[in-house]
Amino acid sequence: MRRADVRTAPSGMIDVVRHILILSVIFQHMQSESRYSPEVNALIGTMSLYIDGAVAGFFMISGYYLRIPEAFRWNEARLQAGRAFRRLIVPFLLFSAVYGVLLVALGKISMADALRSISLPQGIGPQMYFLSYLFGIQLLTRTAFSLIAPRGRIHVLALSFAAFSVGSLYLPTERSTGPAYWLLVFYQAAFLFGMLVADLERGSSGSRAVTAMLAVSLAVLGIADTSSRLFDFALVAALLCAALAVAREPWLRHRLAGSGGIYLLHTPILNHAISTALVAVGVNGVANLLAAFLATYVVALTLTLAVIRLLPSTRTLLLE
Repeated sequence: MRRADVRTAPSGMIDVVRHILILSVIFQHMQSESRYSPEVNALIGTMSLYIDGAVAGFFMISGYYLRIPEAFRWNEARLQAGRAFRRLIVPFLLFSAVYGVLLVALGKISMADALRSISLPQGIGPQMYFLSYLFGIQLLTRTAFSLIAPRGRIHVLALSFAAFSVGSLYLPTERSTGPAYWLLVFYQAAFLFGMLVADLERGSSGSRAVTAMLAVSLAVLGIADTSSRLFDFALVAALLCAALAVAREPWLRHRLAGSGGIYLLHTPILNHAISTALVAVGVNGVANLLAAFLATYVVALTLTLAVIRLLPSTRTLLLE
């Protein structure tokens, strides 16, 4: 996914993590009462328990790339807010509007419902909330930490991460992903974790700190129940730290673009259209699920890469 500010970092392996996360998001959005039996939908639900932290992983990566200015300056804050608005809110509004028109034309929602959804942070489409929530979290976090003296930031960061992490464990949501407002605390904890990993990585301990974070994440995985928020957080944290632990190898730094466009394009139209087309040619059940899942990824990736190659100016709109 697109990050607000870019620091020098091993982008190649981070791109690999992004693609793993987007595959997880696509799979979670494959449920359909009209095309799949209760058994197939139950399978999707069961498998989703293991990958429910994918969106939190995107918040972690965004936190990892966040750059905090040395001190708060109004002009710089205004410019950064404008840049984040163009990169996050403009795609949010554009794609919500496009999906709203298409869903109204297909008779899936009413025009009143479409307009209401566009006016809310959730937008139209089950994935759009990420953009508006990330915009708010980035803006507030950057502003708050720019008001703290640089020498004290790591301590405030660690305490803030601990507070939001504990808070997220006690707020009632059925899942670790989605637009529920209580999940903003969980997403903020993930964002702060990414910032903490970046700060530790830059410190004197360097890669040893990242390795230690990986060890802690894996330890949590070993004791956590697979349906718990703790498991979801630890899994994506382990994935991020594992990628960073090996990412300094030169051959692992090549970019793997396309995850942002896939995130925007995969639903609510594309994955369902592909699944419906497969039903029409006699592919049903689990075979339909797997084929539609993979085809959605391939088609969305192909469209993204083709558009940004033909029209490079659209990269920002596609979160690339």
